[in-house]
Amino acid sequence: MFFARRGGPADPQLERRRTSAYVVLAAIHVIIIFAALTHNTIVMSTIEEEATIRRAWLGRLESLQELQQLAQGVDEAVADIYSDDDISDERAKINASIERFGDVSGALRASLSSIGERNERETLRASLDDIQREMTAVTLAAHMVLAAMARDDVATAHRVLSSVDRSFSRVMDKVTWSTRRVEQIQLANVERQVSLSHAVRRVELVIAFAIIVIVGLVASYGARTSAALRTSHARARAALEALGEAHNRLARYADSVSHELRGPVSKMRLALELALSRERSPEEYRGGIEASLEDCEHLSSVIDGLLFLARAKTPDAKAPMSRTDVNVRAEFALIADYFSAAAEKAGVSITVTTDEIVFQADRTLFQRAVANVVSNALSSTRRGGAIVLSAARDATGVTVKVEDTGVGIPRLMQASIFDGLHSAPAVVKADGAGLGLGLPITRAIVELHGGTVTLESEEGTGTQVTLSFPCSGPCSGPCASEQPVAALDCIAA
Repeated sequence: MFFARRGGPADPQLERRRTSAYVVLAAIHVIIIFAALTHNTIVMSTIEEEATIRRAWLGRLESLQELQQLAQGVDEAVADIYSDDDISDERAKINASIERFGDVSGALRASLSSIGERNERETLRASLDDIQREMTAVTLAAHMVLAAMARDDVATAHRVLSSVDRSFSRVMDKVTWSTRRVEQIQLANVERQVSLSHAVRRVELVIAFAIIVIVGLVASYGARTSAALRTSHARARAALEALGEAHNRLARYADSVSHELRGPVSKMRLALELALSRERSPEEYRGGIEASLEDCEHLSSVIDGLLFLARAKTPDAKAPMSRTDVNVRAEFALIADYFSAAAEKAGVSITVTTDEIVFQADRTLFQRAVANVVSNALSSTRRGGAIVLSAARDATGVTVKVEDTGVGIPRLMQASIFDGLHSAPAVVKADGAGLGLGLPITRAIVELHGGTVTLESEEGTGTQVTLSFPCSGPCSGPCASEQPVAALDCIAA
């Protein structure tokens, strides 16, 4: 198989197309060979038929010429009687010529049966009948002259000799007419052969044109098949490379997840082992249990984030969203208030600059998406920096921007920062904590709403994350009532 030889998977459809192309090529080769053999057979048959017909008509012409010579021989023999006293010798010559005349005339008459055209055949037969009648008259007159000369009746011989001359003249006229008629028929046959040759030539041109067209079609089909094979092979190779890269990313991410999960588990195990190592006061037991609960909360947060990403990427597992009117400015205020304590501790300001915008979205998921970006910005912004939340509305939807003056993200990492299988080292955070699930979850939420996420960042300058939410309904309406920020407790670490 094509791909099997090159180390890639074989495409059954392309294999069938290639097999079909081979079958078509083989069929075309057979057709070309058959057409060439048929054409060659027709040409050779035409040549052989033409040669046979030409030999037959040449033979007929030769027979007519021989009849003319035999008739002339009889006339000359009669004329020689006056200068030759050997009557018996002249009689023998006349009898021999007459006998040969009959043989040649019979053979010529028999050859006429092979003429295809009935009119031509009947015309020549009638002409031979006329020649035979006139030759019979010449023969009778010649014998009468011989008999008169044998009796020394010269006067009678002279009188009959004029009859011989007249009959001989008519024989010559009939033979000449028959010769011309044969030549005309032969010329007509030649013209028919020429017409047939032209027809064969046209058939040859048609076959050649058909071969050229078929070869062109096959070449075009072959080029398309080859291009399809190359494209399919390139896609298969790209898919294999992507699969390999995904496998590598999954391995790296599994290492990061196992490392991140090992920490809380180890802390819980250590705390429990210390608690059980000796008798402790109730307060000490309570402190150990509270520390373990914090680690459990951290593990639960990581697991929830992983489950959310997995479900977001599985169409059958997506839960229906509960869309409602979302007041962007009110949600920004709630989010800023939620992070105010952490921002004050880090020496970072959070500012909201937006008009009142209301649009249809899942309020809980919207809070979570924006809060994840703010959390990421807060952890990557140095003391004295600022975070600005803004929004704008147009005919297509609502655009939310979160800008910070933090350390920025390296250019090589920007393309994969929203990757759900991104490992922890690729996430730039001041405290170095977390698996980096916040931005992937944000992208998943925005894509669930049918929107897009973009990022612009310069190292040492800051980062701007833009969330574009399309309007599923009118981007206007009454403001949503301010409710507690239910989703902020679900921010991924």
